[in-house]
Amino acid sequence: PCRQRWSEPIDPSGNDFVDTDCPEVVRSLSTLGAIFVMDPPEDARGPTVLEAYATIQRHDAPDGFMRATFNPAELFDLALTAQVASNFDVQIRSARRLLFQNRAAADVSQSELAQLGTIQVYDRKWQLRVTPTAQFILRQHSWLPTGILVAGLLLSLLVALVVRAVLVAKLRSAW
Repeated sequence: PCRQRWSEPIDPSGNDFVDTDCPEVVRSLSTLGAIFVMDPPEDARGPTVLEAYATIQRHDAPDGFMRATFNPAELFDLALTAQVASNFDVQIRSARRLLFQNRAAADVSQSELAQLGTIQVYDRKWQLRVTPTAQFILRQHSWLPTGILVAGLLLSLLVALVVRAVLVAKLRSAW
């Protein structure tokens, strides 16, 4: 039997621990003894909810599963530091849909500076896209490179004038 042994969060109606609550995927993969995450359905309306399942083995035989249901927006929002959240647009996508985005699409700028990566979560790969905000890019501009260039040019000019003066002085003394 595929019996749900634990659920987080616990269903207050008490319907969590019913034998028929076992998804077919859990039944088919229960022999693996693994943890796996199910992507939300493509046509799901409302907040995205992910379900993670862990199979329970007893005496080398499947004995049920544990289920954790979580909202990826809340999870990733808590994981982002305030500095990252204020300076970057972060998007996380599953193969089917957007799981998390910390700012509205209209606020996204500088897409040519976007960095792409992959997050492996048990049996799922999620695409991570991090893009700096326009305000972050503006704060990175500094007068320092221009100041160093101007100072270097002035120093080169002064060295050239000193070398010229020395050469002219040697030529005058040689006459």
